[in-house]
Amino acid sequence: MSGSARSVPGFNLYEAIHACRDHLLGYGGHFAAAGMTLELEQVDALRDKFEEVVASTIPPDLLIPEIFIDAEIGLKDIKWPFYNILCQMEPFGPENLRPIFIARRVMDTGYSRIVKNGTFVSQCDRMIPLSQALVLEWRKNWRSCNCGSQST
Repeated sequence: MSGSARSVPGFNLYEAIHACRDHLLGYGGHFAAAGMTLELEQVDALRDKFEEVVASTIPPDLLIPEIFIDAEIGLKDIKWPFYNILCQMEPFGPENLRPIFIARRVMDTGYSRIVKNGTFVSQCDRMIPLSQALVLEWRKNWRSCNCGSQST
């Protein structure tokens, strides 16, 4: 079987895979990404060894998730022309990541909620605070928000 892996920024994935080489038929890669082949019966042993190597070598600060913000926006700026521009940026993927926006000084008045997959549902003017700010990840289903007419 074969597989591939990507690293968090700052962790040398190739060296971690190299330390597990006894469980692999072959491997290659670089600091941030690697590929490998192994026999099916080696999966558990590889996983255990890899977790051991990572636990003993990764700096604790690399285990803290980070959110990279593309731009700060005001909620008043989220209108249909904005949506249409974002649609023109598609398709999103590894080389064209979904934009992440932040809106500051927003409050949840009790009418908003997060549903499956972290999708945000709101009555448009009500937002959920994240340490005094709301982080908005561009999602195609923003269209489903009943925020007024498309002509605004």
